Amino acid sequence: MRTGENQHLGQFEITVLPEYRRQGLGRQFLAVIAETAQQEGRRLLMTNTTDRIPGGAAFLTRMGAKKGLEAHTNQLRIVDLDRGKLADWLARGQRSLAEFDLGFWDGAYPEESLEAVAELYELINQQPMGELDVEDDHATPERLRQMESQSLCARQPALDLLHH
Repeated sequence: MRTGENQHLGQFEITVLPEYRRQGLGRQFLAVIAETAQQEGRRLLMTNTTDRIPGGAAFLTRMGAKKGLEAHTNQLRIVDLDRGKLADWLARGQRSLAEFDLGFWDGAYPEESLEAVAELYELINQQPMGELDVEDDHATPERLRQMESQSLCARQPALDLLHH
């Protein structure tokens, strides 16, 4: 996305199927990404990886990347769930119902909810950013529409393939 924020930064993602890894494809993709970033005056590239694909972190390390921020995913086995805490959480949720609206949209946000959704997106700026060299990312209704357009376009080819 091209916005006024983070002009120094380019974000990217490289995904290589397991059977094609360790053949230099990731390096070739990264070379094209780096060249494009340099042409656009970007001095920093940022991506993410997951421990589910250990080769991703190894690849990025070999390419000279440094870790900027770590996130962890926690899992809870249902049999280990404290039912008392769950009941308390549900009761607190019921008491707070008047303060919140729950919305689900498949596709574009409704026009009447766009400002509220943009405000919600602003909360992302409260997350810890560690040593990352990033500026706050501001959401606007126009930017949300741009994100929707990109997301819907990205899904289209997959949907077309399913129909053939």
